[in-house]
Amino acid sequence: SIIIPKRGTEGFLSVVGHVEGRLDLYNSGPHEVDPGDRFFADISVMASTLIYENELVIRKRVSENWRMHFVEYFEFWNDYLQKNSTQAFVFCDKKVDANLIVIAFRGTQIFEADDFITDLDFSLYEYPQMGKVHFGFLEALGLANRSNDKTSSYHLEKQDHDKPLAYHVLVKKLKHLVQVHKYAKLIVTGHSLGGALAVLFSAMLVVHEEEILVGRLMAIYTFGQPRVGDTAFAEFMNKKLNDPVPRYFRIVYSNDIVPRIPFDDDIFMYKHFGVCLYYNSLYFQQNLGETPNRNFSLKFFIPIRIIALWELLQSLVLHYRKGKEFKETKVSIICRIFGILVPGVLAHSPVNYINAVRLGPSRLNPTLNMGD
Repeated sequence: SIIIPKRGTEGFLSVVGHVEGRLDLYNSGPHEVDPGDRFFADISVMASTLIYENELVIRKRVSENWRMHFVEYFEFWNDYLQKNSTQAFVFCDKKVDANLIVIAFRGTQIFEADDFITDLDFSLYEYPQMGKVHFGFLEALGLANRSNDKTSSYHLEKQDHDKPLAYHVLVKKLKHLVQVHKYAKLIVTGHSLGGALAVLFSAMLVVHEEEILVGRLMAIYTFGQPRVGDTAFAEFMNKKLNDPVPRYFRIVYSNDIVPRIPFDDDIFMYKHFGVCLYYNSLYFQQNLGETPNRNFSLKFFIPIRIIALWELLQSLVLHYRKGKEFKETKVSIICRIFGILVPGVLAHSPVNYINAVRLGPSRLNPTLNMGD
């Protein structure tokens, strides 16, 4: 008989869990604390994928497969949506004297309408200190509510809110963890919407002068992250988080549509910042000033679909060339077939980002060469 797993149990997986089936880290041996080491990119992309699952699945994977210390899973209140719609989890590389603390934000779930409401609202809110940022992302962190004219100033001051607000709860948790683990470094990460929240959360730490946490922040790793703010915000982030040492790793795969929205034009006024660590469909990595085809122009309609067909064919044979861990699930292959019709969407799959990290260079350096 067919057993249907019950939602919220260890056996229940999200759509992402059925598309991307890898359980283990690429190389879990000892590593120096170097943000450019592929190990940290891998642990970030795996955490950014795992956060799509329920708490029991996450706890088991971190503890049993990764042999690390699960700290806590969170569901946060969105005051505008009037529901818990933001998820994150925190873990450490070990329970005692940890060297690494990781926080991963969940990205957009395919069948979650509230996530699309957050993503597709392109309105901006201006912070005098750092420029304009995406209103929906602020709301997801519990830092704004467009139906309340006091907006962010109200939410920032009201730390005793009767609902769990992402920014305040996580700051409190991380402050406790860095006190317990005196030498631990912090990574903030996420895929899709989760990447945007990782960026904005880190920015707010700077704005609110959380110097202890900013000082411990080793890296921000994002995968398929949409644009978060305007030119002023981009300049603020480059100055505060990429100078003198780059701490921001923005990874973009091929024709993924999400990093190309909201549009970078005179109407939407959004800008990326930092260096784009771009991987093409052969998983060849380049450091670029901006994502190719930055606004997903329709003039690339035919080439994008040809590449999507190539990606489908490659997915069928990649494990013969690179090893069994690169064998894709049947669900992933079916998605790639339908994805030829909407290739920019399927390029956003975490499968591509895990492959990119594992097949790309062993060390990432988010700086531009003179010729780039």
